[in-house]
Amino acid sequence: MPSNNPMQPSASTLTSKTATHTPLAPVFAGNDGGAYYVTEVGEKVYWFAEHPGRDYAHVFHGTREGDVINGRFYSVPKDRATTLGQVTLKVRPNGSLERVSETGGFPSKALGPVSMDAIVDKLPGRAKYAGFTGNTLADLDGVFDDDGHRCYLRQIGELVVFFAEEDFKKGERPEKAVVFVGERSGNTLKGEWIAVPKGKKTGNGTLGMSLQPNRSLVKAAGSPLGTGIFAPFLPEIAIPIATAMELANTQLNKVEIRLDGHASGDQPLKDGSYIKLGSVIKKFTMPHHDRLTYRYFINDMTSDVIHAKPIGENETRLSIVFEDKGREIKRVDRNVGDGVARDWNIENPRCDLYVKLINHETSDGRPSISYEVTNVDFLGELDAPALIESIDDWITSKVRPRIENSVMQLLNQEGFQVIVANEVQRGLDALVKAASEYSLFGYSPSALVPKHVAISGNKVVFRFI
Repeated sequence: MPSNNPMQPSASTLTSKTATHTPLAPVFAGNDGGAYYVTEVGEKVYWFAEHPGRDYAHVFHGTREGDVINGRFYSVPKDRATTLGQVTLKVRPNGSLERVSETGGFPSKALGPVSMDAIVDKLPGRAKYAGFTGNTLADLDGVFDDDGHRCYLRQIGELVVFFAEEDFKKGERPEKAVVFVGERSGNTLKGEWIAVPKGKKTGNGTLGMSLQPNRSLVKAAGSPLGTGIFAPFLPEIAIPIATAMELANTQLNKVEIRLDGHASGDQPLKDGSYIKLGSVIKKFTMPHHDRLTYRYFINDMTSDVIHAKPIGENETRLSIVFEDKGREIKRVDRNVGDGVARDWNIENPRCDLYVKLINHETSDGRPSISYEVTNVDFLGELDAPALIESIDDWITSKVRPRIENSVMQLLNQEGFQVIVANEVQRGLDALVKAASEYSLFGYSPSALVPKHVAISGNKVVFRFI
């Protein structure tokens, strides 16, 4: 989140006449129902505030001068709110806090002291998802986990704040709950940690962490959260494989196939057959057949429509139907020439392609999904009177295998698969949104480019770390 907010709270025009004061209550309830866990360290004031029902969670740090508290608050991704700003509050004689001024949308107008026993059954546990995240090395906004703690971190320019808490059961308090206010310099984070009374432990001190290339944070010795690694956390998003198959099929439905082995007269046509998808064309040659004075060719067959039918969790049959113009088998009398012999027809010609999804990178190396053709069947019925046995054998042993093998081998080449992977990748945002729970995440799709895409059973799983 780009900003140049200073680490230290700005001064307020509202000041106190005395430096002596009664300590603040450790826990407050906002007039909006939010919970505030407050710690004073000398003149400094820190708290963590949260209210899942109103979608906010923030870290505050400021100073107290008599009955006036000035400071800044920064939303952290335990919830969706991304607000930040300044707030000034006045401490009333009864210990409550009244908001005097604010910028940025501070949520509560007044805070009243409350006992932890009164709210312990309602303490919000760990957030299931990050409320917002950058998911990049430059912007560390997001959620981090280690063995037993979850950390909700916000970076604004060089400023870094976070709230971290130990796992706990409903009706109990976490052993540890701390806020952190510090700076990032390159790959190093340094600052102050302060225990807040959502947790049982107290204390404060300094904390350093080092950022790793995989976006994890290595805690230095002396950390109140133990040594080890805070690993970035983003939930996997799984969508039905049928949704991904539909997207791939929208590209495969653009496949064109042409079968032609006749040039002119009795001359065969070299590379007259082809498969085309987008700007990529792969050619092959159809076999001809000689019998006595006749030469037989496959002639002028072009695909017309494609029908897709799911036949399994990760398999679709694409039926490529050819135009039924007749004269698909050309007969030429090599002694007399073209136009004398009668041509024959192939009734209802079609190519059935059996396709499954596979993991495949785009042309620029991003994770995506493409296809693999696992089998091809060329089907059709010969409409020829007094069919000659050798012609039937030519169709069965030469023509059909050439079509089936060429279509499968050529369609499985990298050029075609990359075209589909590129198009599927462009639709990844739509695929991710197809997950029913996506609307709960509050993520920016532009920031959440999947780093891994995996096919698992009947799901396509997107992984972001």
